[in-house]
Amino acid sequence: MSPFSNQTQRINILVGLSILLYFVKIIFFPLPVQTGGSELSYWAYFKDYLNLFKNFEYEYMQNFRWFPQEWRWGFYIFPLFLNIFFEDINILYLTGSISIFLSFVIFLITIKKFYSFLPIGFFIITWILHPDIEKFTYAFSTNGLTILVISIIVYFLAKVQINQLQLKHFFLLLILFFWLYGIKEANIIFVTFIPLILLLNKDLKNFYFISLAAIGLYILETIFIYIITDGQNIYGRFFYHFISSDSYAWVNSVTSEELRWGSPQPSVKNFSREFLDGGIFSRWFFTGQTFNFFYVFALIKAFININKKKNNFIYNLSLLYLCYFFTLSFSLVEIIPPKPLIHFNLGIQVLGFPLALIIFIDFLEDILKDFKNKYLFLSLFLFITILLNLKSLNHIKKVSLDLIKNNSYNMLTFKKNIIEVSDKINNADCIYFKGFSNHIIYVFGEEYVDSKVINKIKSFIIEDVDSYIELTAKDKFYKININEKCDKNIKLRKFKIIE
Repeated sequence: MSPFSNQTQRINILVGLSILLYFVKIIFFPLPVQTGGSELSYWAYFKDYLNLFKNFEYEYMQNFRWFPQEWRWGFYIFPLFLNIFFEDINILYLTGSISIFLSFVIFLITIKKFYSFLPIGFFIITWILHPDIEKFTYAFSTNGLTILVISIIVYFLAKVQINQLQLKHFFLLLILFFWLYGIKEANIIFVTFIPLILLLNKDLKNFYFISLAAIGLYILETIFIYIITDGQNIYGRFFYHFISSDSYAWVNSVTSEELRWGSPQPSVKNFSREFLDGGIFSRWFFTGQTFNFFYVFALIKAFININKKKNNFIYNLSLLYLCYFFTLSFSLVEIIPPKPLIHFNLGIQVLGFPLALIIFIDFLEDILKDFKNKYLFLSLFLFITILLNLKSLNHIKKVSLDLIKNNSYNMLTFKKNIIEVSDKINNADCIYFKGFSNHIIYVFGEEYVDSKVINKIKSFIIEDVDSYIELTAKDKFYKININEKCDKNIKLRKFKIIE
């Protein structure tokens, strides 16, 4: 058997074993389900889809009926599909976990054709350790599904030569990117890839065809939104953000400090405006749990890859990364002073992390080929792996391990936990909450929790919304009285009773 065959076998074993262990980790050693504002909103809107947009009690999340998150059809089609096979409550857990797991599998299937054992190992280690990837795995939000669609696009780009794309390939790309945009408007940062390729190829004929097809898809989307909003939105999702006077529209949201209920609050928007560039490039030095080295290195390496005209895969990927990087940076709502249309949103920035990670392992592959002493390279590899993942390792030590250890449910026992917690809620006189209590309304609902309890929570929220928002931001318990006397008390955080 040739050395190449042995290398292929080792890679296949590594990939197969990693997929199996990652699956076991996701199922049996999960973080608690995320219940931040966005996750709860998406879940409530998903239930509204199931209810065909009838009787939606929006006043416990926002100050008017329609919010742009509900129009993100690209996200909801996935949990709606899962709803065919699973009960509603389990989809809260499964949507993110299935999306991220499939992304991991698709990325590995793609890169194993181009890279050797150690670079692939670096990808696996960095992906599994990354705190934001882990968070997306257990969140009912757009980020997990966005990464899944990006992985499909990357798989497609590994199969084609950009300068030989036919009209059918562009249509397929258009559908994928339109789905990406359908998941979240900010994903338009990736869509600029299609017109760039058409212009690089000087393919004006296909440019016109694809432009007309894109307009057609947007018109269909606009009709859909017009119907579900009873005619309140007549110009579609994208133009809504630039034409509407609603405080939720991008052009208004990024220039104000209002939260969803209309309360002025210090935010990341204030922080970004403090910088000389308004946050245009400063954002790449404030990257949350991601080591900012990856983004900056990938920017430089992407230009080098394009200049050298490396293999089709990394060339295509580098173009996609540059579209993401510069569209995100230069999308402005005001030029003087510069104000980014998309502020320091870490959830959006991390969507490009898988691309930056692949560009980095491509660099590792190049170094490996030039190293004559493989043991020396192994030492260097181990050092780099630890160094570039220290931020993730510290987060795991300080946060993730405790969350996993103290989590009282996993994917297979989530519904059982909901039932057990609901029974204790229904028998309580007073409930002490830490964080949001909206999830009792929208996740548990009257299917699990008595209407009396739900009405008490609704009254508490509406009585003083500003005070409620302030309470949820603190890492302290606050009390909601269900009965006059608090003989039976429970403490609740997310879906867990605190003993």
